[in-house]
Amino acid sequence: MAAPPSSRLQNMLQTAVQSVQWTYSLFWQLCPQQGILVWGDGYYNGAIKTRKTVQPMEVSTEEASLQRSQQLRELYESLSAGETNQPARRPCAALSPEDLTESEWFYLMCVSFSFPPGVGLPGRAYAKRQHVWLTSANEVDSKVFTRAILAKSARIQTVVCIPLLDGVVEFGMTEKVQEDLRFIQHVKSFFVDHHHPHPPKPALSEHSTSNPAASSEHTRFQSPPLAAMYPPVDLTAANANQIDEEEEE
Repeated sequence: MAAPPSSRLQNMLQTAVQSVQWTYSLFWQLCPQQGILVWGDGYYNGAIKTRKTVQPMEVSTEEASLQRSQQLRELYESLSAGETNQPARRPCAALSPEDLTESEWFYLMCVSFSFPPGVGLPGRAYAKRQHVWLTSANEVDSKVFTRAILAKSARIQTVVCIPLLDGVVEFGMTEKVQEDLRFIQHVKSFFVDHHHPHPPKPALSEHSTSNPAASSEHTRFQSPPLAAMYPPVDLTAANANQIDEEEEE
């Protein structure tokens, strides 16, 4: 069965995060070779400091945001490869570090992280098969949230990880948002059905590396119509998976 293109996955992440107006969405994909969660794809939906483009005409906000996500990934790959010393080889629309907001830096650096099942927010969500909701992500200790220092600089206050069959989808927000099971249900509705994805490249580190290598189970990503923001659900278990001060490991 043919694998869905990466652009389709990013489109699902884009549609989902724009429907709730959070800062970013990521997909942590299980690497079968090492059995750890690595960056699969993402979509940045937050503030932008400097916009660079080679397109001669105006583009929509959605097109501009999609281009920005691609530029951020290209910048990370460029920095990892040491190409910042060779600016002539980079296109004129390529981003430089000084072009980024702090929240863009947070998003960019997430590419370098990986998580064994049970470790970190994504690892916990994947191992327990339950969502993990962290508020005050910019205030907790790094033992609670591995990326806490980055989150503090970026003012990322809320991080939510939701397990899927072959990975974990993560949403982050610069505002403090209390746990809401309607949000979880809404996000899950974008990631339904099943399909074999491309196996991810092996990661070089269990947590973070400045030079990362860019499942038998599977997930297809399908977007529903955006009729209502959140469908109603029973909130009696709303606090079951919220994390404030307990450690991730």
